[in-house]
Amino acid sequence: MPTPAEIVRLNWEGLEQEPRDLHLEFFDVDAEIHNPDAFPLTGPFRGHEGIRRWANEVWEVFSDLHHEVEELIEVDEETVVSVQRTQGEMRHTGIPVDIPWAAVWRFRDGKVVRAEGYMSRAEAIDAPGV
Repeated sequence: MPTPAEIVRLNWEGLEQEPRDLHLEFFDVDAEIHNPDAFPLTGPFRGHEGIRRWANEVWEVFSDLHHEVEELIEVDEETVVSVQRTQGEMRHTGIPVDIPWAAVWRFRDGKVVRAEGYMSRAEAIDAPGV
């Protein structure tokens, strides 16, 4: 079984593939994804179907999307903070996007139960329970 940090890395790498490899086997059936409030799609996206919808909607908004993981912080056995840069362009306007942001990934029994986005590493580190 991969560690939580390895699961986070696998998921970011899976989003770079075509078709997207969401690694749903590492998500609890009731898992939730919440993007930062400043993002065009905030969520919540719930369950495996919601995670699929999240991935599809993100790729409808952006084209040539790439996530570069800059740092993985293993807070404890059930919490990982990922710091990444999302690059691409807005599909309908062609405006380039280069957004540094972070996410707090919560695990239970080796599966993601919640992933919550923040606009900065500092915000993620200061999130409750981190």
